[in-house]
Amino acid sequence: MSQYRCSVCGYIHDEDVMGSFDIVANCPICHHQHEEFQLLVNGVPVEPKTPEPEFEELEPVDELMPDFGAEPVPEPAFEPEPAPVQEEYTELGYVEEFIKPVESEHYTQAIRVMAQTGVSAPATRKSSVVVPSWDDIFILGSQLDPPPLSPDMPVSTTTIIGKSARIPLALNGPFFVSHSSDGAMPIEAQQALSEGCARVNTAICSAESVYATGNGKFIYDCPADFSMTSEALKSCNAIEISLGKGAYTISTTEDLKSLVDNFKDKSDGLPVGVKIATGRIEKDLAFIVQANPDFITIDARGGALLGAPQIMRDSLGMPAIFALSRAVKFLKSIEYKTSLIIAGGLRTSADFAKALALGADAVAIGSSALIALDSGNENTTSADAVANFISCSLEELKDFARMTGHNSVHQFEVGDLVTVNSEISDHTDIEHA
Repeated sequence: MSQYRCSVCGYIHDEDVMGSFDIVANCPICHHQHEEFQLLVNGVPVEPKTPEPEFEELEPVDELMPDFGAEPVPEPAFEPEPAPVQEEYTELGYVEEFIKPVESEHYTQAIRVMAQTGVSAPATRKSSVVVPSWDDIFILGSQLDPPPLSPDMPVSTTTIIGKSARIPLALNGPFFVSHSSDGAMPIEAQQALSEGCARVNTAICSAESVYATGNGKFIYDCPADFSMTSEALKSCNAIEISLGKGAYTISTTEDLKSLVDNFKDKSDGLPVGVKIATGRIEKDLAFIVQANPDFITIDARGGALLGAPQIMRDSLGMPAIFALSRAVKFLKSIEYKTSLIIAGGLRTSADFAKALALGADAVAIGSSALIALDSGNENTTSADAVANFISCSLEELKDFARMTGHNSVHQFEVGDLVTVNSEISDHTDIEHA
């Protein structure tokens, strides 16, 4: 079997591990086309041979020129219509003209992959299933009551994750880079992403300790067996326990509390959080709060997910807007205070402002950071590109705060929002326009 490398971001597709390269439509990291991959032979890319152009032999010019002195050509005599041709049948016996085109059908490509390979079609980017999105929500700028802040007014962006911990995690802004799938990126890309985050004093979350290099903040995402090496323990600034998605099952609230307490003790007081996907939000949160974590991360649908079958990715979970709204209401109802982080489909400063207004304390981003990473060029390194995107987003977030009359990004509130989507206004506290 062969290996193929994306010429844009360096991602390697190994057919021995991931199956036939023929089913890969796009790079799962940078989403460039199949054609951007290069065949690797002994680890060295091989350029495809360019086929020699084929030229059609033309008839002699003299034979194509009309003879103006020749007799006019008589009109052809009437000929009866040819006899009807016998209908052609496909291999399965269906008449060709009655076969329904299927390329536009939902999941056609996924079905073809399953039929041809016997395995589920992998998901390489966010779901294309349309659900209410952050674009359906708008920010209400202040005019007179309350008035906006002047452009030169300072705005606080400092974000503390795990205020109840002995050593809370302090970030320069209310968003950090969420973890990508283990081994999905070459080491150079991982280091550039980590360096970019370090330059703007934000964190990156991962189960791979390579991200802990440099001066950046590192949130350790525990692997499926909830183990933690001494190296990771020394280098991290917070610990996140990911539940679901292949992690070992926690059977009781006592099991989860024991795990949280154990990490708090081993880390000597670092914030310890729990991360869940969007399932039965209220029941899961009621289970989690008994373990008393320092922060809770909700990973909603809307983000890109590498490795999961496409149909499962499209069919599971809850949109981030509704998941966040329900989580905030539930935690308020039981008067439980913790740092609440939302992830899944948030890309821009406007999305971040809306999530903060709905009640999130911070936002975890994934795809937008990878897009920034892929935007480096001869004038801008990949690390610079990541730092530039985060810095620019933070300045835009400050402007949104000034426009709504706030001197801190943590003063956004639901009253700053309006929606044109009745589903959102009916099931959250955001008013309809």
